[in-house]
Amino acid sequence: MNLRNKLISALFVFTVLFVTSIYLLSSSIILNGFSNIEDEINQKTIERFKKVIEDELSTLTITSVGWSSWDDSYAYATAKVRNDHYVKNNFEIETMFDSKFTRVSFFDLNLNTLFAKEYLHAERKILNTDSKILNEFHEKVLINATRVDLKTPMAGIFVHDKQAEFFTLNPVYPGSGKGHPVGYMGFFRAIDQERLEKLSSIMNFTIHLNIIPKVLKNSNQIQLINNQENTLAKINLDSFDKKMEIHFDFKIPRSIYNYGTNVNTKFLVVLLLVTVLLCFLVYRFFDKYIIKKILIINNELLEISSSKFEKSSVSAFSDDEIGQLSKSINLSLETISNNNVIINRASKFSALGEIAASLAHEINNPITAISLQASSITKLLEEPVSLDKNEIKDKIEKIKNQTLRIEKIIKSLRFISRDGDLDPFELITLEKLFEEIHALFIETLKHKNIQFDTKSFNVTFSIRCRPVQIVQILINLINNAIDAIENSESPWIKLSSYEDDRNVYICLTDSGIIHDDAVIKKMMEPFFTTKSSGKGTGLGLSITKKIMESHQGSIHFESTPHTSFVLAFSKLKLS
Repeated sequence: MNLRNKLISALFVFTVLFVTSIYLLSSSIILNGFSNIEDEINQKTIERFKKVIEDELSTLTITSVGWSSWDDSYAYATAKVRNDHYVKNNFEIETMFDSKFTRVSFFDLNLNTLFAKEYLHAERKILNTDSKILNEFHEKVLINATRVDLKTPMAGIFVHDKQAEFFTLNPVYPGSGKGHPVGYMGFFRAIDQERLEKLSSIMNFTIHLNIIPKVLKNSNQIQLINNQENTLAKINLDSFDKKMEIHFDFKIPRSIYNYGTNVNTKFLVVLLLVTVLLCFLVYRFFDKYIIKKILIINNELLEISSSKFEKSSVSAFSDDEIGQLSKSINLSLETISNNNVIINRASKFSALGEIAASLAHEINNPITAISLQASSITKLLEEPVSLDKNEIKDKIEKIKNQTLRIEKIIKSLRFISRDGDLDPFELITLEKLFEEIHALFIETLKHKNIQFDTKSFNVTFSIRCRPVQIVQILINLINNAIDAIENSESPWIKLSSYEDDRNVYICLTDSGIIHDDAVIKKMMEPFFTTKSSGKGTGLGLSITKKIMESHQGSIHFESTPHTSFVLAFSKLKLS
């Protein structure tokens, strides 16, 4: 993974962790704060509603008990003929529980129904109560109430198949309120969901009424249950009946919490955008001032190492750490360059030293021939007979030829001993390269009985190169071949050339065979050699490789099955 990917990954992980931490923190603090505020407001609202309901039920109970002690109520209960206007005038009461009707019932001490009327508020009509409802009230409430000798008023919930009703059951006394009761009077109010819906529209949340059998004692507490969209609240009123409970269920929209959620979401979106922007700016800063500079230095080093870069130093930046790194690299490159010059010269001198022995034969033979011809001329001059000018002329010509031969050898030696690293590239034929090396090796090859085959070497091919460096490569390869095969039977060296659409190839093959894969793998590495100690530096092939790369070419080893090195020169540079 490169630096950019690592930086992007680090910034991504930071963004995720940072935004997630802020989200969890804001959710636990901000949203909990909004939720607590909303619960507190809802709690107070429900408590006020609960107080209103309890007060109204208590007021209704006290009022109905008071009516049962009135003189006209006593007269109405004992009268043989009862006037319905009594019901209408005295019980036309508007509460949230009696939007439909008010029922008045009278029972004697034996629980016989004396009178049961219902006043419909909306129609302003008085109707007789359904006997089925009266029978259910006898069975569920009245019988049990009178068994304990009902002397005080009672209130409760009466549930039948149609609906639930809040009732009060009061003993009816004489007008003075003293003595024994003459019967019982029941007042009923319909607990009306329709009326609650009107109240819901005022309070801006939904109210439902449930009446269930009583299970828990003292369960008139308020319960708040939150979910994502609503707060479910329950009021339990159990102070009006020992067997039944009135439950008011509220569905309150969580407007404050939802507002807090929206605010928190917007905050997190803004935070995410700001964090992404900051991470982008950090990335751009590191990319521009650090990563790009490092990549520039890296690319320049790669180009320098591949010998494709004309400069020998990397770009210098400011005086920051990267600038110091550039200076250190340039100092190292300068040191390496100086060392390479020394190494190249050492390799060259090593090659020249190996050639020196063969030059002794190359130069010694023409010198011997010159000496012999000079002695022969001297003898001819000492003889008293007349001189043969043609014979002397022939001997002098032979001396001149041997002298030219020595001059050519020395010229070739001076040519290859030059430092050609700074020479310009020029287009040259293979024939000129062959002339420089042929004179240096021909006698050595003859002396060591090494056959030198150049039949396949096409001297008409042209390559663009620094001639001195290519001659040095060929000399090095021929020296290596001679060292490898001089002690073998029937040694030979073959120099050939060929071309294709892209390259011109020079191939040097000898009769030796290399089977060791380790040797093949390491032969181009610096200071690796298979020669005996003191005979080779191990630099020849590594320097050859660098020279070929500087020529936009290459060198590679082939086993055919004999040892073969192929030099490839690009034709693209010839035009």
